[in-house]
Amino acid sequence: MKNVTQSTNICKNRLQKRDFLIKILSMKKYFFLFVSILIITKIKAQTDTIMYILPDKVEVCASNYLENCLTRNSTYYFYFHLSIKNDNYTIAIIPYLKGNNIVEWVNKTNRKLVVGKILYPIIFDYDVLFSTTCNSNIGISGKREGFIKRVYINNEGSYDIIFNKKGEIIKYGYKN
Repeated sequence: MKNVTQSTNICKNRLQKRDFLIKILSMKKYFFLFVSILIITKIKAQTDTIMYILPDKVEVCASNYLENCLTRNSTYYFYFHLSIKNDNYTIAIIPYLKGNNIVEWVNKTNRKLVVGKILYPIIFDYDVLFSTTCNSNIGISGKREGFIKRVYINNEGSYDIIFNKKGEIIKYGYKN
């Protein structure tokens, strides 16, 4: 009878160990699934594009300018800089060459402006004031100035379109 009881206890122990291992493997599966979902969500959030659409008249004006530029010289790339002053908006169309130092900054943005069927990078005036391209060296809180690599945008020679909140164009042409 002792052998039967011992044999039963051994079977119970083995079943308990098996059940424990099954629970651990099941928990590992859920943990792996959870981590995978977090990683996918983070990657998706970083690659999602935020699209901006200008008022129709402004988009047509920008499109006409870009078509004219691209037929004359296809070595330039373009990005847009949107700013606001006195309740009017200025969209500056700025050409750049691939080797320009602005490329790094322009390529980091996930904000795109739709002009025709093409998406162009767009940055805002507060990007220029408060952002940095070097995330690894930002200094210490309260002592950041001097550590931060700021970006300066030279809008001289840009093609500007100034418009109001209703989308009516006030002025357009090259910045003097």
